[in-house]
Amino acid sequence: MILQALKEYYDRKVADSESDIAPEGFERKSIPFLIVIDRNGKFINLEDTREKIAKTFLVPRSKPRSGSLSYKTTFLLWDHAGYVLQHPDDKKAKNQHKAWLRLLKELPPELDNNEGVTAILKFYDSGGVKDVKSHPKWNECTKVLSCNMTFKLAGEMLPIPCCQAVQDYIKQGSKSSSNIIDESKSIEGKVIGRCLVTGEVGEIVRVHSDTRISKDSKKLVGFQKNSGFDSYGKE
Repeated sequence: MILQALKEYYDRKVADSESDIAPEGFERKSIPFLIVIDRNGKFINLEDTREKIAKTFLVPRSKPRSGSLSYKTTFLLWDHAGYVLQHPDDKKAKNQHKAWLRLLKELPPELDNNEGVTAILKFYDSGGVKDVKSHPKWNECTKVLSCNMTFKLAGEMLPIPCCQAVQDYIKQGSKSSSNIIDESKSIEGKVIGRCLVTGEVGEIVRVHSDTRISKDSKKLVGFQKNSGFDSYGKE
């Protein structure tokens, strides 16, 4: 009952226009600098969103990154300068940038055909990274630790990850993970069960990302194994 009430409260807060709560699949993130490009990927400007602090945008939710292979985890159409522009010029940033470019080239058709995403790909194909690093505001950008960045089409108000096509893609992904399914039908390679919170039947997600409110936030559900205090059934 408590979890159901929390879920209903979250849904109400998301629907409240005065609330700062992000919808499922999104987060509100401070992005200090925007790379402004035209429809052909040509670099136009490096826009500083800061006044006293960086402007906040509703973007696709980030993912936890840890371990020696953390560079392989990239965010959808936004990230810090190591991924977006291979800065600083070291091995770590080089690996991050490669992973970033790989993700861009592997985007599904729903996004790959979007004019904003197409412009981003053209930006990289035309060597736009060098143009950004020669801009007068680049030095200011490098002073921001792990500076979050993304792209914006010239003439548009919002960055590309905030455009309707990207928003619809994220929302559809959230819906597909919770679609109601006939419990009597089995789906190859998927575990089907009933959600204890919503009562809906669907695919059981094997791994859930952390809901990070602070650095000390704990997981709602967790298991321990080979730790001296094993969880029940996990000995």
